Amino acid sequence: MSDKKSFVFYETAYEPIKELSKDDQLMFYEAIIRYGLYGELPEFTGKDKAIWYLIQFGIDEAKKRRETSISNGSKGGRPNKPTETEENQTEIIETQNNLEKPNETQNNLEKPNHNLNVNANVNANVNDNATANNDEQAAAELLTFDKRKKEFDGAICLLFNTKTNMFTPDFTVGVLKLCEQYSVSNIPKYLKYVYDTVKKKNPSNFSGLFYKMAQSPDVMQSFIQEFRPNKPAIEYSKCECCGSTINANLAMCPVCRFDLTRKNENGYVQEWRELIHKRGFG
Repeated sequence: MSDKKSFVFYETAYEPIKELSKDDQLMFYEAIIRYGLYGELPEFTGKDKAIWYLIQFGIDEAKKRRETSISNGSKGGRPNKPTETEENQTEIIETQNNLEKPNETQNNLEKPNHNLNVNANVNANVNDNATANNDEQAAAELLTFDKRKKEFDGAICLLFNTKTNMFTPDFTVGVLKLCEQYSVSNIPKYLKYVYDTVKKKNPSNFSGLFYKMAQSPDVMQSFIQEFRPNKPAIEYSKCECCGSTINANLAMCPVCRFDLTRKNENGYVQEWRELIHKRGFG
């Protein structure tokens, strides 16, 4: 059990639950406080489980940032901050350029995006001794995600000729998470690939099939193979714990956080399954 006496609650954590009923909001506030202060996990199901998974992810990431800050401090301080990019670019124009590039380099497909924070809307920091440096880092990560989301929304608007992204927030997070899992940083190009693939099938429910295929690991692998034909195929395997399709070379499942190096330990798989089940996952 955690011995925290306080924690920081950012305004962004209010966004995913502000449309809920007052009773549901109170339920989430209570869960956030009890997890932030005491490490107690709530037992959510359905839509509540999906919302809580993002909240918990943010709290855990905050803890990692604190540990990194402490480690950097012991080495003489944190690394220099990267140069901030311009914030006032027109997102749709930028996205259009990404969609129309005829000869995309392989770097966009291969460079991991370690700054992608799937917890865009919830970013709770339970560090009662948070420093200004930690706050700046959290803000920078949130700005990075916001830019990626705007890029995503702009691509959807161009593909479907709409003024706003008509898909659900869960869809946006799901696709961004899938792209991070497979180290694909050119999201507009991936969405265009999915759009063209669905168009060839000429389905009666175009948006429904697009919604499904854009979140499919099989479609993602096809996209990677088409734009990396000269690279050896990446080997994939199933996570023994949650069954997700993942890179066979990973040491930890990016979906359920299962330690793949311990998969042959007697009873460990079942133990982790029960743990994530208690957390409301799977």
